[in-house]
Parts: sequence; C-alpha cells; structure tokens
Amino acid sequence: MLTGRYAKTPPVQKSEKEHSEDLRKFFYENGWDYREQWKTKSGNAIDFLVKAPYDGGHIFFGVECKKELNDQTNATILSDHLEQAAAYARDLQMPVFLAPVYFPGSPQSSCLGGHRLTSVAALNIFGGRMNVGTIVFRTGNPTYHEKYLMLRGDVFWDDQGFNKDRLTYVVTTGSKKTRIPLKVWK
Repeated sequence: MLTGRYAKTPPVQKSEKEHSEDLRKFFYENGWDYREQWKTKSGNAIDFLVKAPYDGGHIFFGVECKKELNDQTNATILSDHLEQAAAYARDLQMPVFLAPVYFPGSPQSSCLGGHRLTSVAALNIFGGRMNVGTIVFRTGNPTYHEKYLMLRGDVFWDDQGFNKDRLTYVVTTGSKKTRIPLKVWK
C-alpha cells in the first residue's frame, strides 16, 4: 500500500458538467473572467478561455475540463487528454490547463519525478513541455482544499498569485526551446 506523498486519491465521482460548475466557481472566486466553448484557429472549441488580472492588465490561458482526473487515471486516457490540450495550446499560442485534477499532495509532489512517478506527476512533467498544465484541487484533508495551477514543474498560479517565471509559452524547434512571455494586455 502506498502512503504519504504517494497515497492514491479516491476518484471524485462527478460528471463533466459538475466539474465545469466547480471551475466556474473557482474562476469567479479569483476574479477571473472566462468565455466558454472558445473557437480556436482550427475551428475546434476549448471549454474555457480565461482572462485573469495581472500586472495592471490581464493574461489569457485555456482550460479543458475533464472528469475523473487523479493519480489513478489510466495513462492512455491521460495521454489522450494531453494530446487534445497540446493541440489547443498550439492553436491558441498560450498555456492550456487540464482540470480539475484531484491530488492529495503539494505543488512540489504533483511534479515529482524519479522511480515512483505518479500519473499526475507524469502529466505535469511531460505536458509542461507542450504548454499543458493542470489545475489541481488538493484533496486529503476534508477541511482544506488548496487549489493551484502547475506548468513545467512549478506553480503557474496559487493563492499567492501568478508566478512570473512561468508566464511563458514555449516554442520548440528541434532541440532549441524559446520561451515567449505571455502578453499582458493593458
């Protein structure tokens, strides 16, 4: 049995519609505006395009809502979600977050590599290289549910605000990675 930081998260049995309502509430609580079913360049629709206040203006990022995302989710399902979110990130040229991911650990443990890699950590590590992150709803303590956004192995946003070091979009050409700052619209 796994314990401590590797303990498994019991699945949250909600529909995608219920998860979408949880995300709307989360956006509202943080003062973030959003549009639903935003059409991308390819004509597909991402679940949410979020506009969040930052540095006297605002930034944008996408959110794709999926049900039953946690450290017990099948890797094939996670990879399907990752491919879809990566396509949206390319179309929008901004980070896209899969959400909500239910996970019992801290931001650091949600992207911890090594020999005992959780599926959530794998999603955060590999997804981040394709501008895909996660919105984590921390579980484990029934009276405390911390929420945070992870991207490329670090916090993109938490209750302290946005991490300016993660407010970039990565463009990879061969082995060259270029980090392009997200535009702050003023």
